[in-house]
Amino acid sequence: ISSSQTNIIFDEEEIDSSASYDNTTGIFTVPESGRYLITAQVRNSALSDWSEGDFMKIGIEKNGSGSFYQNLVEVQEVPSQTVVLAPNLAVADDFVKGDTLNVYIDAKYSGSGTLQANGGYLSITKLASAQTHIDNETVACKAFVNADYTRSDSNSHTIQFNEVAYDTHAAFDTSTYEYTFPVSGYYLVHANVLFSSFSGFANARITDGSSSHSYVYFGANDDEVAGVTLTYMNYYSKGDFTKVYMDPQGVTEDASYTVEGNSTMGGTIVSHISITRLK
Repeated sequence: ISSSQTNIIFDEEEIDSSASYDNTTGIFTVPESGRYLITAQVRNSALSDWSEGDFMKIGIEKNGSGSFYQNLVEVQEVPSQTVVLAPNLAVADDFVKGDTLNVYIDAKYSGSGTLQANGGYLSITKLASAQTHIDNETVACKAFVNADYTRSDSNSHTIQFNEVAYDTHAAFDTSTYEYTFPVSGYYLVHANVLFSSFSGFANARITDGSSSHSYVYFGANDDEVAGVTLTYMNYYSKGDFTKVYMDPQGVTEDASYTVEGNSTMGGTIVSHISITRLK
C-alpha cells in the first residue's frame, strides 16, 4: 500500500466465461458492447499506524486513461488499535466492445502495509437488456441505394446502401453503410450492385473490417454498364460488422461512374444488400 496509484492483479480466476480477463496484467477486455455490473474489493492487513485523515481508495480505470470510478474508506481519528480497511466499489454502466478495465488502489498512508490475499475480489457480469437476443431467432436485413449517385474519382469507397427495406434487429447503419451482427451465428451475405457511365474495370468485395472476401473483378460492356453480384457465407460473432467496398482499377483520377439506385426495392434497377442468419 503506497501513496501512489497501483494497479491490482487478481491472479486467481474462478469463472471467466468469455476468457476476457488477463490474470497476469489485471486487465479485463469487454467482449461485447452492453451494460455491465462491476463489483470489486480489496482489504489491507491489520495496521496500527494509520493517522487521522489517512485513506485507502479503490477505483476502476477505463482504457488506461486514469480514474473512472472510485470509492474510498477514510480513517476518522487516530486509532487506538490495529485497523483493517476494506474499500469496495459497485457500478453498472455501458461499455463498448474492446474497452479495457482494471482495478487500482490509491492511499494516503505513510506506513508500509500490504493487501490480504483472502480479502480481495473482482466480479464483472454483463446485464441482460432489450438487445439481448435468443439463439434461434430470425435475423434478416435488406438495404438498398435509394437514388443514383455519382463518383468522380478512382478512390475506393463503401457502397452507399442508404435505406432499409427491412431489418429485424435495427442493425444496419445507413450513415456508415455497415451491418453489425446482433447475434452470433452463420450468415449469408449477398449484394448486387449496378453501375452505369462506367469505363475501365474494378473489383467489389465484402469486408468484415479486418479481411475482405468474395472478390469479383469486372468491366463495363460497350454501353458502359456493369453489374456485380457478391455472395459470402461466414460465421460472425455478435458485434462483428460487414460492408461492401468498390475498388476502381485502371481508370483516371477524373473518371466518373454512377451507382444505380431506386426509391423503392420494387424498382427494376436498384443496388442492394441482404443479410440472413442461417443458424
